[in-house]
Amino acid sequence: MKPIFAALFLLVASVFLSVAEEPVTLSAGHDQAAVHAAAGKVAEEGLPLNSVVLFHVGPLPVSNSMVVTWIVALFLIVFAQIATRNAKLIPEGAQNFWEWIVESLYGFLE
Repeated sequence: MKPIFAALFLLVASVFLSVAEEPVTLSAGHDQAAVHAAAGKVAEEGLPLNSVVLFHVGPLPVSNSMVVTWIVALFLIVFAQIATRNAKLIPEGAQNFWEWIVESLYGFLE
């Protein structure tokens, strides 16, 4: 049940953290390069400000960053389920690796 809540939380969080692209209009005083740079397209220096929108689910734009987040979250949930399926008092194998990851993250955040 916990993995389902974790996946749902990550889905909702990615929806609220996604940034929709704002339309940029050309007005007097702006040149074409400035409009493309402001729109998040490939600028002369650096990365685009907005992530690339792959498709839309209703009004929700799904970006490449959201898809990668979903894939990583799914991998972590599946690995946690496999590693803790037969939990032992003295961990070994995947359970040992998973506990090391969790304890390292806990210690880092503490």
